[in-house]
Amino acid sequence: MPINASEKQQRLVPVVGIFQGLQVFSFKRFNNLLDISSLHEKEHSMKSANRVTLSILLTIARQCLTNFTSMLVCCFSFSLAAQEQIAPIYLSQANTPHTYTSSEQVDTQPKPSLKPTERFELDRKQNIEKSITVKITELRNHNGQAFVGALVSAAELAPYLQQLKQLLVDDFAVYRQNQAGRDAQLFYISLITANEYQHLDRAKLVFGQSLNIKLKGLGTVTQYDNTSYFVVAESSDASFYRQKLALQNSSFAITLGFNPADVSAIKKNINTLIVPSANKNY
Repeated sequence: MPINASEKQQRLVPVVGIFQGLQVFSFKRFNNLLDISSLHEKEHSMKSANRVTLSILLTIARQCLTNFTSMLVCCFSFSLAAQEQIAPIYLSQANTPHTYTSSEQVDTQPKPSLKPTERFELDRKQNIEKSITVKITELRNHNGQAFVGALVSAAELAPYLQQLKQLLVDDFAVYRQNQAGRDAQLFYISLITANEYQHLDRAKLVFGQSLNIKLKGLGTVTQYDNTSYFVVAESSDASFYRQKLALQNSSFAITLGFNPADVSAIKKNINTLIVPSANKNY
């Protein structure tokens, strides 16, 4: 922003006043020393006073410059000293574990674990498919009711049990104990339920017949608080066996574990596979 003449004059007033004051002081000083009695001598005295005034101003300026330089040197030295003092403290704090005060909150809660199905998918597990042969037999459930099914050896189910153990981790034992306690340590596939068996003409039933079963993979269903794990199975032989007895189509599965109770009201078909299948039944 431009400065007008009046503002410049106002800013110079203090400087001019200082100069005039020094000039008068110097002039009176020389008058006292030289005992001036003539105009020529007064003019000479005035010139001397001017020289003295300029000398004083130069001395003041030089002293100010010297002081300013000294001030910069002091500031720089202080800055270096401060860095030398602060740097070790900062480094020691950086290398020292942080100690939390009472006002700070530390999150010591364990992170929520993944759901079993999420862990299974993250592990990129694949459905294990295999074919087995079983024989039709009459079995009894934990209530003593007869039904038609086929026993499956634990050796055939070993890969699925291993997957289930990796999936449930600490809960695996609980699920297995519930199933083993109900089914007398056996694994089976149910072909005709106890309710259906009661209404059939048993003379038409043939036991000991072999059936081919395709195991499709590990599945799970949940109803209310109950969760069941099983091997999903498919069998054209078993479906045909039921058709000859005028029974409706049914899904087939081999229960591996459950907690706290088994789920029987939901169809255990390939739609319930933990790792989704490209072929789904609707």
